[in-house]
Amino acid sequence: MGFFSRLQAQGVTQARKIQPFDQSRSRAAWRDTFKATNKEDGKDAPGPKNRSIANSDASVRYLLNALRSRSPGGWTDNRYEQSRHFYGIPYIAGHRSAEQMAQSEFRVYVKDPDHPEGKRPVAENDDSPGGRLIHLLKCPNSEETWGELCYAWSVQMDLTGMALTWVVPNMLGEPVELYPIATAYAIPQPVMNPTYPHGYYRIQPQHPYGPFSTWPSPVTAAGAPIPAQWMMRMKFPNPLFRYDGYSPQTGMRLLIDEIEAIDKSRWYSQQREINPSAVLNFEADSEAQPLPEEEIMRIRAEMEADFQGPDNRGRLYVATPGAKLEQWGTSPKEMDYVTSWDQIAGAVFAGLGIPKPVAGVVDGSSYSQLFAALKQYHLLTLQPKLNRIAGVLTRFLAPMFGEDLIVELRTPRIDDQELKVNKLSALMNAKAISKNEFRQEFE
Repeated sequence: MGFFSRLQAQGVTQARKIQPFDQSRSRAAWRDTFKATNKEDGKDAPGPKNRSIANSDASVRYLLNALRSRSPGGWTDNRYEQSRHFYGIPYIAGHRSAEQMAQSEFRVYVKDPDHPEGKRPVAENDDSPGGRLIHLLKCPNSEETWGELCYAWSVQMDLTGMALTWVVPNMLGEPVELYPIATAYAIPQPVMNPTYPHGYYRIQPQHPYGPFSTWPSPVTAAGAPIPAQWMMRMKFPNPLFRYDGYSPQTGMRLLIDEIEAIDKSRWYSQQREINPSAVLNFEADSEAQPLPEEEIMRIRAEMEADFQGPDNRGRLYVATPGAKLEQWGTSPKEMDYVTSWDQIAGAVFAGLGIPKPVAGVVDGSSYSQLFAALKQYHLLTLQPKLNRIAGVLTRFLAPMFGEDLIVELRTPRIDDQELKVNKLSALMNAKAISKNEFRQEFE
């Protein structure tokens, strides 16, 4: 006797019943919220294709229209300043992460209810809408490849929290080119009018010359307005603003500032340190007078020119009669820069989601440690970022080719060869596979 049969035999037959969906109650609640009349009930009923709000409170309409709009808003951080910090630890982590992103692969599927997985892959040489989407992603423009496109997306998201891509359509409205746009060069313009119903981005490159120079002219592209509906946005969610991304540099600004301060302190310690190999002192003169201000400035200039910096290290120093050269201040080692730098660098790497072995800053890592770090990075950082990008491609770009298209991104497989050999050896010893099958696994 089954479990439910035993319950019925014991008299336990009362189960909670799920109430069926009451469409009339749903429409009544919708009318109460948006103040719609019975006459408008039929055409403005709740549903994905019925998005109008009739006779509702003005503030409710404005709020809902703002949430639905793709109009850009002003940046919440200085995106140009964030982009300039692509050096040091942020560069090491961001470059390695972008290189891993560039190795990703994409697949385009079309929904098929008859397929066991509910979708079937689209052939690359297919002339269907899915095939044209594959060609666009594989050759986004005349210069860049899919890997370079992913590299640009990853760098912009790690620096500014948002990656913008200009989707260039043909006369039929189908995208034919994709151009990644630096977030710092795009100035959001939320002004909506018949020409730009969702606002636009004004592209203002910071270049002194050439076709992308700052000053607009008949031969330059500076100040070009790009409609917001043709700008694809990939971003890390901002806790306050829906239209803007949240930069990892904003979340780790204190840690990044600290490690940059340590690097600058080390740099200037080398450039301004005075470390002679010998000091030649003269006996003090009892009748010596204080030096005039001009003489002090002359001595300072000579000291800086002759002894400051690593190039002047080890020179002979001849002291002024009665003077003695003494060490002043503390060295980076005495300030515990060695330990603190490593701790802060580890926190920055963690904030950017890349383990130290993957970034290449750990020399003594074994193969097993590198494999574990790669698996951790792919599982916690790379694949979630690819899933976020794939969702934008499926939601924004794929519908321009067809309603049933799906884009999926996958990272390259990371296999532990030692573990694989052990498993295959155990199977071969158990005569579960042949030597030829063992050999084929490594071809």
